[in-house]
Amino acid sequence: MKKIFSSLSHYSVLVAGAASALWLIATPAQAAVFGFDNISHNNAINEAFGESQLSFDVTDAKGGEDFSSSQVLFKFNNKGTAASSITQIYFDHNPLAPLLKSVSSIIASGSGVSFSKAEGNLNLPAGNNVNFTSDFGVKAKTPVSQKGVNPGEYVSVLFDLQNGIKLENIFDALTTNALRIGFHVQAFKNGGSEAFVNNPVAIAPVQTTTPTTPTTSETPTTPTTPTTTTPPRLVQSGSTTYDPSSLFPPETKKVPEPATILALGLFGATSWKLKKKK
Repeated sequence: MKKIFSSLSHYSVLVAGAASALWLIATPAQAAVFGFDNISHNNAINEAFGESQLSFDVTDAKGGEDFSSSQVLFKFNNKGTAASSITQIYFDHNPLAPLLKSVSSIIASGSGVSFSKAEGNLNLPAGNNVNFTSDFGVKAKTPVSQKGVNPGEYVSVLFDLQNGIKLENIFDALTTNALRIGFHVQAFKNGGSEAFVNNPVAIAPVQTTTPTTPTTSETPTTPTTPTTTTPPRLVQSGSTTYDPSSLFPPETKKVPEPATILALGLFGATSWKLKKKK
């Protein structure tokens, strides 16, 4: 039985959808990229590899962002090195407000990838855990693990949209869970399999900017070493240049040597004795 989204649930996420649409408008000519969350939890290692490697781009039929386009192109990627293969892809939209009309074409990355429309059983493994009910599906041809999307490969599914539905509506629906996409991934290294459903938060593309060296019209000057001025030792007086220290030569006092002092003392004493005898 198809699930029915309540009006309250729909409007509670309307703001998030509008914000996402504004982000996309502000980022022209770039695809919106969405990642996946695991819903089966069979093996933690496989779960981690799947969430890190799986993603899908949402664009118009030409790979751009013509918001008035009546078609949408989903490109499913397996970017990484861990063994894994996307073998089934399912689409679940609100039956009260259908968005997707029909699969127009399927484009693979090479001869190693081959998908066809899924007929009959469209059940996503573990889909009941998140109330996921498929409306459309595509699956790998046999042998599925070889024809599925392995590391480094992709498959693109082009949809025609319902009357009045445009690409911008698809962006809004993906961010409000009005449209969900599920994967069944097999052939992990340990032989296990996992199921994933897209995360409603778009992965913003990384913007890179080449830094520029600021320019200035002023030519930088080399700093000079500060100099100190020593007051001139020579001064000018009239037309004669002279050294001020020469005007007042330092006074020197001659101190007699000790031997001289002794001799003088003896000489004085002798002279005094001679005078006394007289």
